[in-house]
Amino acid sequence: MGGIAPEIDGHTGRFFNYLMNGDFENMDPFRKRSDFKVNIKEFERNGRKHHGRFVNFWDRPDIDDIPNIVEPSLHGMVEVMRGCGRGCKFCDVTLRALRYYPPEKVKKEIEVNIKKGGIRTAWIHSDDIFVYGMNPRTSKGMEPNREALEELFTEIMSAGIKHTNPTHGTLAGAIADEKLIPNISKIIKSGPGNLTGIQCGLETGSLRLIEKYADRKLAPYKPEEWHWVIKEAVKTFNEYYWIPAFTLIMGLDNDETPEDSWETIRVINELEREQPDSMFTVTPLTFVPIGLLEKSD
Repeated sequence: MGGIAPEIDGHTGRFFNYLMNGDFENMDPFRKRSDFKVNIKEFERNGRKHHGRFVNFWDRPDIDDIPNIVEPSLHGMVEVMRGCGRGCKFCDVTLRALRYYPPEKVKKEIEVNIKKGGIRTAWIHSDDIFVYGMNPRTSKGMEPNREALEELFTEIMSAGIKHTNPTHGTLAGAIADEKLIPNISKIIKSGPGNLTGIQCGLETGSLRLIEKYADRKLAPYKPEEWHWVIKEAVKTFNEYYWIPAFTLIMGLDNDETPEDSWETIRVINELEREQPDSMFTVTPLTFVPIGLLEKSD
C-alpha cells in the first residue's frame, strides 16, 4: 500500500482490515514464532467497531522457497531479486536480505507470460537492478557485477521477447562501471525505436539530506558528488536510449527545509539548462514509509 496513506493518519481502517509487510512465502499463521508480529488496532467503520491488523513478518525465504508464477503476471512483470543493500534510512525494503533469482528461474516465469498470456515484453522487477549478483561483503563500494547482469539479460532475451526494461535502478549504479549500460543496451537492443525506461529515486537534490538519509545510494561516490552523479547518469542513460523517470521525496522525514527544496529545484534546472536535449521525467511523491502505518490509528 502506497500513496499518501501515512499522511491521512486514522483513515486507513476505513478501507483495510489487514496490512501486511514482509516476505510471506513461509508464513504459518497458526504457529507462534518470534519473527511474526501482529498489532491489532480498533477503529470504527460505518458505525461499527472493527479490529484491524498490521502484520509484520521478518522472514528470509530461500530462493527455492519462492515459487515460480503459474499464471501470467501484470504487464509481464517478473521479479529477479529481493532486498537492496543500499541502506537508505527511509526505505523498508533495505531491511530485507539480498537474494538473487538464477537467470533460468527468471526465464521460466517469462515463458509463462508468453505461453499463457501472449505477453512479449518483460518488465524486470527489483529495487535496484544494478545490485543484482553483487556480493555485499566484497563489494564495499557497491560496484555492479557486470558479468552477472549481462548473463541475466542474455537469458531474458533468449526467451524470445520483443522488449524488456528494469523497473528500478540507482543513478550511481548505472555509471559505476562505464561498460555496464553500453553492454546491457546491446543485449536488450535499446535504440531510437526501442527506448528503455527505468525508475530512479533522485529523492532530493539536497546534499545535506542525501548524506543524512541515503549516502549509500551514491556508492561508490560521495554525497558531495551527488549533483554530478545525477547529471552524468542522465547523460549516460540517454546516450544509450534509456529514459530515467525520477521520483522525489517531498518532506523527507519532516526534515526538509525550504533551502533543501530549492537545492532540488536548482539541480533539476541546471540539468535542463546544461543538457537541453536530455530526456527524463520528474515525479514528486510524499514521504510514504509503510512502517508508519504500524504506528498509526
